[in-house]
Amino acid sequence: MHAAIRTQELRKVYGTKAAVDGLDLDVPKGSFFGFLGPNGAGKTTAIRMLMGVAPPTSGSIELLGMPTPANSLLVKAKIGLVPDESLLFDHLTGLEAELAKEINRPSDVIDDDSYVVHPFERHVSNLQGVV
Repeated sequence: MHAAIRTQELRKVYGTKAAVDGLDLDVPKGSFFGFLGPNGAGKTTAIRMLMGVAPPTSGSIELLGMPTPANSLLVKAKIGLVPDESLLFDHLTGLEAELAKEINRPSDVIDDDSYVVHPFERHVSNLQGVV
């Protein structure tokens, strides 16, 4: 039987700082699992690597018996994640964020020219104060 989560020597480096350094996990299927630790311990970075949001610097990840990030879409279709912060919004382009907002916006606001965000192809995280 495959493990639900398996990592070997997982490592993520930002500049000269290792946010995750040599993480080895073997979490059996059917288990409840969580990360506990102080701020800066690498919990969020590890989860981002497991979910395919941040590529590892080195090491390997296997979720539900499938190597990731190569199979990230297949894995995501089979798992659930409740993050403490949005893992998606900062990865949207301005156009994607604008379209997502229009789904729930009243029709009289959609045509408001003052609400248009340019350039649409920049990521939302780079549009601070504009969106």
